[in-house]
Amino acid sequence: MSGMICLQGGAEFGSGCVDMDSALLDASPGGDVVVLAGAAAPGREYQVAGANAVRYYSSLTDRRVIAVHDPRTDPSAFVEAARSAALVVLPGGSPRRLLDVLVGEVLEALVAVSAGGGTISGASAGAMVLCTYTAVPGASVTDGLGIVPGVAIPHFDGSNWWDLDLPGDITRWGLPECGGVVFRSGSVSAIGAAGAQRLDGASAALVERSHF
Repeated sequence: MSGMICLQGGAEFGSGCVDMDSALLDASPGGDVVVLAGAAAPGREYQVAGANAVRYYSSLTDRRVIAVHDPRTDPSAFVEAARSAALVVLPGGSPRRLLDVLVGEVLEALVAVSAGGGTISGASAGAMVLCTYTAVPGASVTDGLGIVPGVAIPHFDGSNWWDLDLPGDITRWGLPECGGVVFRSGSVSAIGAAGAQRLDGASAALVERSHF
């Protein structure tokens, strides 16, 4: 991983996220914003999620903003778009659906964006799947993509750490809505709304902010 990875707690595309997402755009290399709404159900839900993202990011930047065709029917669309991506956006929805989308050539293209210095920003389910472990309905905890360490707890309010069956040395990231954490060059910093926390064992602490 050489690019930034942002884990956001949710409520994406709202006014409270503007400062955070603008900062990510400013810190990302030149290129397109590519939206992959794979956590949404196929069909209308997928299309609406993509349209919402395009409208939001187009209000923040002059970059081209692309909502790719659903990889469940057209995986080549994301693979092609990822070649010019500076920022890949993974909105919320179902972490199970998103894990099923991010496989094969689609996953390889996503990893290549980060390896090339681009940014990946996941909100809620999008944040959850990027971690070592992902909590999914009906399955408790399953393997995530392992792009960043630990497990993400979205919509974090300071207390909802969830009762997950995890090894004691697995870090939990408490991600408030319109806020979260950014991984870059081996460091982690808070971004957006205050309240991002890190839980190691039984010890919780606020994640510090830094310029990136």
